[in-house]
Amino acid sequence: MTDPQDGAGSAVPPRLEKEPDTSALYGGILVLAVGLVGLLASWPLARGSSFRMGPGYLPALLSWLIIAGGLVMIITALLNRQIHRPGVPLRAVLMVSLGLAFFGLAIEPLGIIVASAGLVILAGAAATAPRWREIGLLAAGLGLGCALLFVKGLGLVMKMVPW
Repeated sequence: MTDPQDGAGSAVPPRLEKEPDTSALYGGILVLAVGLVGLLASWPLARGSSFRMGPGYLPALLSWLIIAGGLVMIITALLNRQIHRPGVPLRAVLMVSLGLAFFGLAIEPLGIIVASAGLVILAGAAATAPRWREIGLLAAGLGLGCALLFVKGLGLVMKMVPW
């Protein structure tokens, strides 16, 4: 016979508590923060009225809509409880962020081929067991493809290689 107090027979094992959806909660906080920054940036601009809109009317309106969306996300995340899952893989977040930062900092001095290849290699290192041969082939192909598309095909003025 099972004791109703020990959690046996319930759909959720006793150690897995239902918690707020933290990813949606953090996303809502981020959206809310973006809306607040937009509202603060548009604050000194004249708003005008609906019929005679000033330069700050549309930015303020959009900022208020973004803030409302962030609040809806936060409230929904707090009301929807789910079973706790393991945390975010910090290595993956760090390596992808490093790859994007490298690309942004390296595209002008090193060229699009090196910057694109570096982005792929750093993002590929986010995997728990990176397959370096495939990552190297993808980095080379993407670097050359970006150079052909953006520099040759679209005619953008940028370095392809550092020399």
